[in-house]
Amino acid sequence: DWDGDFLEYLRRIRDSATLIWGDYPEHYPVNVNIDSANCARYTGQYASVYLNAVRNALDKWNEMTGLNIFNYQNVNVGGNDAPLRIDYSEDTIWRFESDYERDQDGRYRISSGIIYLRNTYGRHPDYLEATAKHELGHGAGWLGHSPNRESIMDASGGTDITEDDGYVTKILTTLKNNTYWDTYLGE
Repeated sequence: DWDGDFLEYLRRIRDSATLIWGDYPEHYPVNVNIDSANCARYTGQYASVYLNAVRNALDKWNEMTGLNIFNYQNVNVGGNDAPLRIDYSEDTIWRFESDYERDQDGRYRISSGIIYLRNTYGRHPDYLEATAKHELGHGAGWLGHSPNRESIMDASGGTDITEDDGYVTKILTTLKNNTYWDTYLGE
């Protein structure tokens, strides 16, 4: 029942390589600081709506990929490191911003990131959750956008993570970091 999204995705990013948090499973799960204090400060009475939307989005990516990509349980407790943080302080465009580092073998990988969620979406929890799912898809390593209008990774479209979204993200995560896509397009 797969409709070819992965090959369509490859055609769009063919000149690039996977850029993820590092090789799977040694760099996973990625600890995510959902930052409840920051959330309460900027979203006020809607804080629980935001936090639930983010938790649901994280859980859904783990479920749809069949992998433990993200962890938000007991993060930053007792010095636990969280390279990915959710930020609610802006009322501008939602986005994923990341920093990269070069490992000893010369490959780049995501070292840290911030997902910005607009702090004015509290009255629209379904839209908020869909936005969180989309930005977490980028946070999982999805470059660009899907050509499938049903995909959560379509620039203007989907409302939920599809099986194909989960499949593409699982492939991105389990391939060696910095795998060049031209290798697969030639086959």
